Amino acid sequence: MLRVNTSAPGTTLSDQPTRFAWATWRATLSITFALFLIRIAYLALVCPYDLVADEAQYWDWSRNLELSYYTKGPGVAWIIAGSTWLFGSFEWAIRLPATLATTVTMLAVAKLATESANGDERAGFFAAVLVALCPPFVFTAQVMTIDAPFFACWALAATLGWRVMQTAHGHRAPTAALIGLGAVLGVGFLFKYTILLLVPGLIIYVMLNRRRLALGRWWPGVLIGLLTFFGCISPVILWNHQHDWPTVSHLLGHLHVAGGDVEARSWSYEPKWTLAMVGTQIGAVGVPLMVLMVLALIRARRLRHDQSHIHSAAQYAFWCGLPVWAFYFGLSFMTDVEGNWPLPAYLTWLVPVAVGLLPELSTHQQRVSAWLADSTRPKMGFFRAKPETPWQIAWHWAIGWGIVATLAIMAAPWIAQLPVLRDYNLARRVTGHHERAAVIQQHFDEIARDATKPPIIITDRYSKTALLAFYLPNQPTVYCASPYMGDRRTPYDLFEATNLTKPELYGRDALLYGGFEEQWRKALGFDEVDTLDKDRLIYFGRGMSFGDSAEDGS
Repeated sequence: MLRVNTSAPGTTLSDQPTRFAWATWRATLSITFALFLIRIAYLALVCPYDLVADEAQYWDWSRNLELSYYTKGPGVAWIIAGSTWLFGSFEWAIRLPATLATTVTMLAVAKLATESANGDERAGFFAAVLVALCPPFVFTAQVMTIDAPFFACWALAATLGWRVMQTAHGHRAPTAALIGLGAVLGVGFLFKYTILLLVPGLIIYVMLNRRRLALGRWWPGVLIGLLTFFGCISPVILWNHQHDWPTVSHLLGHLHVAGGDVEARSWSYEPKWTLAMVGTQIGAVGVPLMVLMVLALIRARRLRHDQSHIHSAAQYAFWCGLPVWAFYFGLSFMTDVEGNWPLPAYLTWLVPVAVGLLPELSTHQQRVSAWLADSTRPKMGFFRAKPETPWQIAWHWAIGWGIVATLAIMAAPWIAQLPVLRDYNLARRVTGHHERAAVIQQHFDEIARDATKPPIIITDRYSKTALLAFYLPNQPTVYCASPYMGDRRTPYDLFEATNLTKPELYGRDALLYGGFEEQWRKALGFDEVDTLDKDRLIYFGRGMSFGDSAEDGS
């Protein structure tokens, strides 16, 4: 049954029962499932993207399954391993979990919006559409990085957290919801440790509403939930304990502080870090959605006395998202922040937008109906003669921005090939890997003919290593010399299969990709290094014996 929420003090949407009556939960499921099928067809049949470096790296991790990894938890490797085990090592199979995870994200956010709107399923429909229109979530739905499954866990955890609050509001023990919350947070941790930044928002909301939440009934659920959480993250803890906590060193390295895996440096600030962080958020999410989020916050503030449930739900959504956004905003005063890091905040901030769209768009429709009934029809809009409202304008622009951005994201490699853009080689990171691998294979075959032992392939960067491992024929083992070339360690240094210090590699010849002749000679102690392709930085190293740099790096 479709229930409705109040729209403004003194009025309810029940006054207009036909407004968006079609936007039921069935409609939400239909649009979500339809998008899933469209994305699968796109990825399997027409997708112009080669694997990006991180996708290839995570796929290579899936060939070396571990309890955890140097830079990330094991979740991404595990689900890629499952998908490729079922369907084979194809690009679409690697990306399938991302599409599935985005489907889960849409449904979880829709469920949170429905419950935030007193069970009004129309809010859930709008929430699913908002996620589908938000450009960053469009991109992560078709690229298999840690983000898509992490977003799914974030959305599920936020939804379960609201279920905890609502159960407690009813003076019942939220034991089941707390256990579920602990499990989802634990699974999310296996993908991205940032999921812990959801917890401060939950705690702040609880503290602000502690008088209504019957906290005395929480303890069994909290204890079991914590045990469940630590049980889920135990692979990461165990692996790090076995390897002297390299993940901690890697995370500290991002901050360039003592104990990190890069050289520590004194604090300095570049204003461009903060400007870039804010600018990328506005550019990625889009001004229309940003405006809608601000309008939703203002609206919820106005309703704090008349519609406490709507206000409380908006307050919850705000606090769920603020810690992660504020954390990375603060981090931008210390280092450069990647644009995708604050994105989970918007998954909850879109919920008050979905709830607010129902009454606001209904109000706009009422005004348009009254305007159409007026034979004079005076100009009443900002851009058109028809009456317009800030919500309606931002919503229409958000739809347009989302559709254009979606098409642009899906067709970006094709757009980059237009004559006016071709010279800029804008798609070099997501296209051309087949061709580069073919050149490498040709040179490799030439040097392998005269070798007494099979030569190996070594690159100077993890990204090249992963991409060659996937796109070379038969997907061979490719080695990475990053730390020996003066860069950070990588997970390849900890895999037994790709560890360059293995005794059996002593004296082997190698095809070398990247870097410069002298770097290779010094780093890995080759007797001789010849240039095979100067433009593509391809070399032939004879007799690898390791030098001082390699011993230090190992």
